[in-house]
Amino acid sequence: MPSIYDNILEVEQLIDTAYDLETGEIDEEKERELIQVREQIILSGLEKLCNLRADKAAYAKALKEEEERIKSKRQAEEKKLAGIEDYILLIHQKSGEKKSVAGSWTVSTRTSTQVNITDPNFADDRFVHRETVEKIDKIALKEALKTEIIPGVELKTNINLVVK
Repeated sequence: MPSIYDNILEVEQLIDTAYDLETGEIDEEKERELIQVREQIILSGLEKLCNLRADKAAYAKALKEEEERIKSKRQAEEKKLAGIEDYILLIHQKSGEKKSVAGSWTVSTRTSTQVNITDPNFADDRFVHRETVEKIDKIALKEALKTEIIPGVELKTNINLVVK
């Protein structure tokens, strides 16, 4: 099945046949009919493509909503899991044992140490790590490119599709 673009090219070739190369005459009626056919193909093709775009956009939106629903459900399950783990830890600690064997499960604890900063204004310079991030100022660069040539950069014009 030919594409919309192929159909348009075929009609344009037929439009060229409305011109008699030997006499230079133009069959205006034939040309007018073929131009109408080309316009109908273009509009019909655009409508089909816009319908396809709308379907894809709706499907992507539905997937995003499903993704958010699943994320919310996962977070709820993770919260339940954390509560169960806290309860297991409480029960295990009540046993007074270092290791508890419960059926096919072995429950034990290990200790770890972490730094807990209690003062939000803590800023001892001995423990401050500074990072510097360099970024190109594209807004200033764009303004400069309007008046001068800068090697390694150029202004690029984009064509953006708008479908309503």
